[in-house]
Amino acid sequence: MDGLVIGLDLNDDYTQICCYDKEKSWTIPTVICRRKEEEVWLSGEEAYAATLLGEGTSTIGGICYGGGTLLKLFIEKMLGYPRKEFGTDEVAQLVITLQSVDCRLLDTLMYCADYLEIPRDRVHVISHTE
Repeated sequence: MDGLVIGLDLNDDYTQICCYDKEKSWTIPTVICRRKEEEVWLSGEEAYAATLLGEGTSTIGGICYGGGTLLKLFIEKMLGYPRKEFGTDEVAQLVITLQSVDCRLLDTLMYCADYLEIPRDRVHVISHTE
């Protein structure tokens, strides 16, 4: 199978990323923000630090970024870790696990997949109980 098989566990505090048949995983704080003075998005520890220092926000120039947009940007940043580590942008399968899944969140995650150019048939969303 060409491309990465990625597991992405989204939680309130931390997000975990792992790849099938790879010896590397990541645990990242579930935080995203944008630098106030420039159009640079930060995630994880960088975003957390910038927010504590007052250098990051989700409202810039009067624009309040919605949850769907922030989720899309966060997932893009998270997929950057395995893509960079293993030298490929191809995602063969993406499994996203959540505490619980509802229709609205599922729709938002499929919108995120569209933005990331991952075909919807390669994206699987399951709850932690599954």
